[in-house]
Amino acid sequence: MSPWLAALAAGVFCGLGFLLGDPVVRYAGSLWASVIAQAVGALAAGLAFTAVRSKGKTSASEKAPWWAYLAGLPAALTVVLATLTTNSEIGLSGTLSLMLLGQVTFGLAADQRGLFTLAKRQPTMLDFFGVLTIMTGSAVIIFFAS
Repeated sequence: MSPWLAALAAGVFCGLGFLLGDPVVRYAGSLWASVIAQAVGALAAGLAFTAVRSKGKTSASEKAPWWAYLAGLPAALTVVLATLTTNSEIGLSGTLSLMLLGQVTFGLAADQRGLFTLAKRQPTMLDFFGVLTIMTGSAVIIFFAS
């Protein structure tokens, strides 16, 4: 399949997903709508990967470590949790600030332990100050924003 045709198909399916998402939310709720959307996306990605791989082309994906195949799981969980929290009292700004806090904190932990073949690096006081700043901003957004 040519790249422009694949991009066109992706755009069509993305629009179709938005069109069908609203009725699913009405009948099944936002959590199940997110889960269904992620499951359909995972199925489509698996089919696309199978179609590309069946042509016999070798790629970097064959050399990837086992944990690289799990990269989509945190993204899917983020979308599901974002859907739930955006429609709650926290709101979009609070959701985004907490996501940023989680990403920075996990990044520091991954650096410290050398996860994912990263070079080990001890967090500095500036790193902790950054986390504290994000945490303070998140608290202000969640508890004091009107």
